[in-house]
Amino acid sequence: GIEVIRNCWSGEPFSFHGKYYDLDDLQVRPAPIQKPSPPLWIGAGTRRGAHRAGRLADAFVTTPSTSLESTTELVDTYRAAAAAAGRAPRVVLMRDAWVARTRAEAERVYGPEVMTSYEYYWRNGLPEFSRIKSEAELTLANVACDRLILGDPEECVREFHRWNEATGADYFLLRLR
Repeated sequence: GIEVIRNCWSGEPFSFHGKYYDLDDLQVRPAPIQKPSPPLWIGAGTRRGAHRAGRLADAFVTTPSTSLESTTELVDTYRAAAAAAGRAPRVVLMRDAWVARTRAEAERVYGPEVMTSYEYYWRNGLPEFSRIKSEAELTLANVACDRLILGDPEECVREFHRWNEATGADYFLLRLR
């Protein structure tokens, strides 16, 4: 799929015959304004996905619900694969952030919303929740420390710095609330 996308972005006619795509003499116009093409960012929450991003993508985007430890492991996997592929690594850290007057306010307002999502992810076996062994462990107190950025403005800024220092991220994609 990525090879097809990159060929489409070339603006030149191409044919492609593979397992999933069978294309003859296709040309997509207009060609993108970015040269040689728009940057292709791949997101992943597993080592296999991070490795794929390192081989093929212009940047790796982390998932917002992955713990800091898991995120660091994924970033390391991505960087190693990018280096092996001769690609310059770019890490994009995606995080949810809830900024309030106090941490207690952020937890009170955002906590129930995020925990509903996290319970769903955990029950459905998302890899970033595999280290949580029981529903009893799935509390805001247990997951907030290394997954969420929430609190007063100063605390949130400290957390941004902590995540950046741990991962060496090039960019942050934030969903601020």
